[in-house]
Amino acid sequence: MAKFRTFALLLTLILTSYSSMARQPEKGYRGFAEWCSDIKADIAIYGGPTDSRFYTGVAVSQGYQFNHWLFVGGGVSVEQCVKDNSIYSAPVFAHVRVDLFKKFTPFIDARIGYNFANYGGIYFSPTVGYRFNWGKRIGINIGIGYSMTGNRTTIVSIIENLGPDETWGTNTTYHRRHHFDDTLTLRLGIDF
Repeated sequence: MAKFRTFALLLTLILTSYSSMARQPEKGYRGFAEWCSDIKADIAIYGGPTDSRFYTGVAVSQGYQFNHWLFVGGGVSVEQCVKDNSIYSAPVFAHVRVDLFKKFTPFIDARIGYNFANYGGIYFSPTVGYRFNWGKRIGINIGIGYSMTGNRTTIVSIIENLGPDETWGTNTTYHRRHHFDDTLTLRLGIDF
């Protein structure tokens, strides 16, 4: 544990020293590559079941930096649920980012689009974070935010009943229920 603390402290000092020389993004093409993690933590109420999930994956986006603070582009993300690998999200989104460069380099980021996985639904993900300068045009980004990913699940209802001729039968119906996964989002990536 002491080695990890020492490593974390050294990494923080190095990244902080780079951020003191932070360069503003230049007008023109700009791209992002990120590792994403989404955490959905449901709390059991009155002893009911929980539906906690952890998603992990990657996101890429590309676009145009209009000036030193405004980026507009588009991208795609793919994340898979660690607990159940049949559940995943694959949104395509519009990406808007505002870099607030002064002495420090925080940013505000918003993504809105459509999730094409699990029968689809709306995707919305705002994030706030910090950019560490790393070289002439590369930056390391750390962000935290919220993601709302729409999808639909199939609910199967099986009703067993005694028919008029006193024989057992089943009545099976399938319903698709539209819902949103609300998750805490963590992102670590680079911009170039």
